[in-house]
Amino acid sequence: MRAPSYPNLFALLMGTGAQVALVYFLLLTGFFAHMLSNLTVRPILYYFTIFLLSLTGIVNGYVLVRFMKIFNALTEWKEISVLSSILLPLDVAMTLIMIDLLEYDIGANPEFDLSLMVLSACLWMCVGIPTTLSGAFLGFKADSNESLGIVKRNRIPRKVPELPSWLEKWRYLTLASGFVIFLNFYFVLSLMW
Repeated sequence: MRAPSYPNLFALLMGTGAQVALVYFLLLTGFFAHMLSNLTVRPILYYFTIFLLSLTGIVNGYVLVRFMKIFNALTEWKEISVLSSILLPLDVAMTLIMIDLLEYDIGANPEFDLSLMVLSACLWMCVGIPTTLSGAFLGFKADSNESLGIVKRNRIPRKVPELPSWLEKWRYLTLASGFVIFLNFYFVLSLMW
C-alpha cells in the first residue's frame, strides 16, 4: 500500500476516528437496549461517556500503530500515540470551554461548570493516555503486515484516472452539498412546526 503524503497524520486521525466510532456504537447500543434512556441515568451519562472514551484509548493506539506499520512510518510511534491520546480530549475540552464562555457572555446558566470540565479532562488524561499507549504497544508487537494480506507494493506508480467534470469543480460540489443540507433542514423543520 502506497503511503499518503502525511502518513502520521492519517494514522492519528484513523486511530481517533476508530475510538470515537466505538464509543458511539457502545452508547447507541446502550440507548437501543433502554439501559441509558432512563431519566435517572442521565446525570451520570456524561461521566459514563468520558470513562468509555478513556477506556477505548486502547483501540485508538492499536489502530494508530497498525496504520503506521502499514505505511512503514514507525520511527515516531510513541510520540504520535501520546499526541493521539491528547488530541481528542483537548478538542472536546476546548469546545466545552468555548460554549461555557458564550453562555457566560449572554448571562445563561452554564451546562457544565469549569471545575467539572477540568476534573473530566484530568480523568480522561489519567486513564486515556496509559490505555492509548498500551494499545500502541500491542499494535507495535502485533504480527507483520504480511499476516494482514499486505504484500510489497509495486515501485512503478499507476496512473490515477481522471475525475468526471462535475467532481473537478469545487463550486458544483459546494452548491450540491448546500442544496442537500438545505433540503434536510427544510424537511426536519417543516415536521417540527
